[in-house]
Order: sequence, then C-alpha cells, then structure tokens
Amino acid sequence: MDVSLHAPLLGPAVAAGLLLWAAIGDIARYLIPNRIPAALVLAFLVQAAVAGTAGSLAAHLLTGAAVLAVCILLFAMNVIGGGDAKLLAATALWAGPAATPLLILVMGVAGGLLALAMLLHHRLRAPEGAEPPRRIPYGVAIAAGGVAALFLAPAA
Repeated sequence: MDVSLHAPLLGPAVAAGLLLWAAIGDIARYLIPNRIPAALVLAFLVQAAVAGTAGSLAAHLLTGAAVLAVCILLFAMNVIGGGDAKLLAATALWAGPAATPLLILVMGVAGGLLALAMLLHHRLRAPEGAEPPRRIPYGVAIAAGGVAALFLAPAA
C-alpha cells in the first residue's frame, strides 16, 4: 500500500483524535491539558513540512495567531477558559483562513446546542431550587467545529 496516497488524511485524522481527546477531558473534568493544544500545533507543523505547503503556511500561522490574540482578550475578560483559548487557537491554525469561518460557525451552533442540552437536563433532573450549570465544557463545541473545518471545508 502506498502510504503517500493516505498522507493528506493522516494529519487531519491525528488532529481530529486530539480534538476528541480534548472534548472528552473537558466533559469529564472541565480541563483541557496544555499538551493537547501543543500536540495539535506540533502535528500541524509536521503535516505542513511533509505536505510541503510553505506557501499557505504563513496564512495558517497568521490565522492561528489572530485567533489566539482574540482568545487571550476573551480569557482576560473571563469569557472563556484558558484551555478553550489555546485549543481554539491551535484548531484555527489547522483550519487556516479558508476554513476558520466554518470552524467558528459550527463551534457556535454546537456550543449553543450543548448549553441548551445542559439547561434542559438540569431543569428535568436537578432537585428543586438547585443552581443551573454555570460552566459549559466548550472543548466539545471547539472539537465539533474543528472536525467540520478539517473534513468538510473546501480545499483552499
């Protein structure tokens, strides 16, 4: 079997696996370990080196940096968690300028549905007078947006 025929999907498959790992960890502990966004960045750099996409590398790096800058601001305003900020920036690095709008769109819809599901679950299952959840494992929404960007966005 010629591995080079499958190489274009290997990197995105690794990235999708890392996003799934982040989502599961966020559900279980409301925590996205630093090693996951770091591994996403490293996997992207390896993919870029193997694929020889130096021309679009700068655009991807700028996209990731721009999203990181916005995420740092949102983190400073206590709107998102630090793990979410790093995960979203690393995912935007993979998405690049062409697929980041899809990433953000799917992430927003998935995040809204997740929040709605958590509120409905609370309303149906929580004891009377219990506080509704104040935290959302948003790594799940970021992962959904990331997988959509990796596999559904048109090639740039």
